[in-house]
Amino acid sequence: GVAKADAGKAWFVLSPFLTVEEAWLLGTYARSVSPFVNIVCGPVPVSGEDDTYPKDRRGRATGTVKFTIRAEKCPNRKGIEAVVAHFQQKPVSFADLLAACDRDEVAFAYVTGGYGSSSPGFKVEDSERIGRAGYLVVHDLLPSFMTDKAKLVIPSAAFSEKEGTYVNHAGRTFCIFRPLGRGRVIFSYLIVAPTLPFWPSVSGRARALAEQNTQCRKPRQ
Repeated sequence: GVAKADAGKAWFVLSPFLTVEEAWLLGTYARSVSPFVNIVCGPVPVSGEDDTYPKDRRGRATGTVKFTIRAEKCPNRKGIEAVVAHFQQKPVSFADLLAACDRDEVAFAYVTGGYGSSSPGFKVEDSERIGRAGYLVVHDLLPSFMTDKAKLVIPSAAFSEKEGTYVNHAGRTFCIFRPLGRGRVIFSYLIVAPTLPFWPSVSGRARALAEQNTQCRKPRQ
């Protein structure tokens, strides 16, 4: 029940638009809060099917594929999945988070976004369900139904504006060293976050769950 504050009460959602460094820092923080916090990969937006080239004048594929526009519309699914697998020993998914919200078993949720308006990651019904969490923090780029439900909204940046590492569909790693503009970096925020005025409110709620949790369960080995 709610009084036991077990492992299913606190959740961190790592978006496939985060860099590997951002996901690692947030995962490290989540584990510092409690060994029982759930860490999951956020939704992966998909639009249509893979579009291969070259094509003939009728739009039909011809010869050996030389270029593909992927139906998967995010830059770092494989990188985020690897980070989640490192920190989360017991496999859980975004669907598990939604189911826990339906049962009113989520006391704290930290959701990262970065999705574009053309490929939104969260459905309206997802936002409604996650909005039932006791305390919802949303770290995102654009206003949305999810930010409307949040107790605290933290600004983000587009993936092309961030310096960091991504892993593509083929498992190849690539880095952005000099992003657009001044290169706003979310993981720089995560490093300094404990010194910001609102952070004690966020971490305090998560740690309160952890302290209750350790009274009834032993940490995983």
